[in-house]
Parts: sequence; structure tokens; C-alpha cells
Amino acid sequence: MAPLVSIVVPTFRGAPWIRETLASATAQTFRDLEIVVVDDASDDDTVARARLATADPRVRVVACARNAGIPGHWNRAVACTRGRFVKFLLQDDLLRPRCVERLVAPACARDDVDLVFAPRDLVFDAPASPEAMVFRATNADVHRAFPHLEPVNPRGALAAAWIAARCLGNWVGEPTAVLVRRAAFARLGGFHPRMRQLVDMEMWARLAFHGAVAFVDEPLASFRVHAGSATARQTAAGLDWLDRLELFEGLLRDPAIASAHPELRRWRRGEARRVVRRIASPWTGGPRLPVRCALAGARGYVVERLRRVVGRGASARAPSFDAVS
Repeated sequence: MAPLVSIVVPTFRGAPWIRETLASATAQTFRDLEIVVVDDASDDDTVARARLATADPRVRVVACARNAGIPGHWNRAVACTRGRFVKFLLQDDLLRPRCVERLVAPACARDDVDLVFAPRDLVFDAPASPEAMVFRATNADVHRAFPHLEPVNPRGALAAAWIAARCLGNWVGEPTAVLVRRAAFARLGGFHPRMRQLVDMEMWARLAFHGAVAFVDEPLASFRVHAGSATARQTAAGLDWLDRLELFEGLLRDPAIASAHPELRRWRRGEARRVVRRIASPWTGGPRLPVRCALAGARGYVVERLRRVVGRGASARAPSFDAVS
């Protein structure tokens, strides 16, 4: 019989943290769950350490042979789960013992709740560093950006508030702060495959537009901030240079969102002009965009735009999320 909740742990080079992370998952007070570790072709001993970390029969480890990158791997990881609800747990984060118990309750109480989230603590490997100070100041209480939060927020309300603020920032939090209804996640096509940073908030916004959102006002997880994280590496390399354009594209692929928020088209045009200026910068006296950044994501974006134009705007959503009924 399938469990009610799947805790899914997508990993890539997560060996230093996986034992502690899995210990926080197996210590949950809510028992009707599975814990699925899905590895993105790590070249370290992440898989071996995950298999040795616990003898809990609820833990299953899936080793993938091909690296899919962050959003593609997150989609693939969810496809490996069987639960009605999916609780994300990133490889270097921790859950408090009552996390799943507290998050799944409002989702079970109402069939229209597709997303549940809660505040999270921040854990810094170098808490006194200037980078940590800045991150703490700007990301400690991201949920406070919402002008109004209720225990259950009606369909569309939180998405509208975020879009009204020009889609700036992640007001919900990282995947470890979130539980989603698996059927809604699959129906909406999963995470955007070409985004680098705000890939999670783009998904949360689509879920919040189509379903009610529950908020549990207590910290239930810890998000680890360190220089070796995927977020830090991609930001340092500048690989997220197309993210804002892809964010608007992702939202506009949803016909209902595009109809309700026509301003997104105007913002997309403005962002496209900014991208063109950035690409042309070496010839206009501006700062040169590194070749690696210019190539990363550009081909996929152009191909998808051409596909949509040829299809007269009727492009299918791109993520390779294999829905499991």
C-alpha cells in the first residue's frame, strides 16, 4: 500500500550531510511515510553513505546513471515517489521531528490545499562571514513579504500578491520548507527545466494560483547556507543570467495565469530587451558576458521560443516530469 507522504531527498555530491539529513527524516513523529533518496549521478560516495545511514525499511535509495541538473533531477525525484503528498528535503537540510505531522494536517483537512509551507531556520557554516550577514538580512523571514497570510489562503491570493510585486524573490522558501499535493504538482508539469535559481518559487506560484495554500506559522525545518551549495555555485558562475526571462516564460505558458495577469507579457518584453543588451554589451562598451554564461540556457530558450512561434503559442510545458497516477 502506498504511504500518505513521501519525503523525497534529491542528492548530488551530498556525502558530507546525508547521514544527518536522513536521521531527521526517520525521526518524524508522522509514521505513514516513505523516504526516497534519489541521486543525480554523484561522483562521490553519496549513494553508499545513504545506504549505510539507516536500517529503516521506509528508506529507499535510487541511483540515477545520468545527471539531469537541478530542476530536471527534482522532477525525476518526485516521479520516484508513491505518496499522495510530497515533502521535499534537500540533501544538506534538516526537518524538525513534527515537520511532516504539522504540514500534512491542513492538506488532509481540505482537498483544495495543494501547497503547505512554514518558516525555516537558517544554519550557516560560516555565520560571521559578510555573505552570511547579507543572506540572513534578506532571507531570514521570507514569508513576511506576503501582505497577509492566513492558516489557509484562497486559490490565487498569494500568487497575485507575489506577481503584483513583479515576481521578485522567493516568498515561500526553499523546497525543504514545503509540502505539495503530488497530483497537483504532476498536473502543472513540475519544475521549470531551464531555470537556475527561482525554479522553486516559479513552481510555488503556479500551485498557489490554481489551489489553496496553507501556512503553518512555526519553524519546522533548517536550511543550510554554505559556499558549496548549488545555489552559491551557480550564482558565483553567473549561470542564472536568463532566469528572470525564463520565469516570465514559465508563468505565461499557463493559459490561466497569462489571462489573469497580462502584465507578465509586458514584463517579459522588458526583460528580453535587457537580455539582448547584455548579450550585445561587448560591442556597445558594456561589461562582457562570459561565454559560459552566454551559452548556458540560451540554446534551450531560443529553441522553445521558436517552437511556440511555429505552434502559434500552443507550446506544451517543457519539464520532463513523468507523472505517476
